[in-house]
Amino acid sequence: MSKTIYGATLTALKKERCETLLQWALKKADLPEELTGIKWALAFAADGVVWGVVQERKLLWAFNEFPKACPELSFDNLTELRLFGPTKELHIWSMKKEWTGSLIQDVAESEENRNLAPQEEERLLRADRVLQKGETTFSLVGDNTGAVQAVPIPCKDDDFKNNRWPLRLIVKNYFKKDCDTGMIGIGVTRLVDLKKQGG
Repeated sequence: MSKTIYGATLTALKKERCETLLQWALKKADLPEELTGIKWALAFAADGVVWGVVQERKLLWAFNEFPKACPELSFDNLTELRLFGPTKELHIWSMKKEWTGSLIQDVAESEENRNLAPQEEERLLRADRVLQKGETTFSLVGDNTGAVQAVPIPCKDDDFKNNRWPLRLIVKNYFKKDCDTGMIGIGVTRLVDLKKQGG
């Protein structure tokens, strides 16, 4: 079942499809065709948050490089998964011990209702220092509170000297209009990109 809001199509995913996509995400299999364009992964587990990145059609997880900082993902500890890129996001979550999900994909916008055009915003990723450089794409970063995460971006000390909080999570807000009041508000938000300022 799909529905459209200005700038995007939202498709509900059934339990069986969610489980198939999760099986792909948890093992090193080729990216399914429908997920072409997905670049990043963000997983929420009962015991931590784990970043991932798609390289050469494979999903690489931070726990492979930083096992002490990131829990290994499984069906037992995973609670939510977001796979995202410039034009779409796959969002799967556990609800009453069953998997459900949605796929949000950008669509071409018409000139009509331009006041509903989606807008991107940057959110600071909590990290003001490099703790350890990984052997591949990942870097272990943290802050003075002791919070730690392994991000799928190569970072160096200079990145944090010139800009104390250089890591950004880009989100896109899609708007809807209330037919009764005419008020415009955010209808849905999705993740778009992960980037480092100045790099």
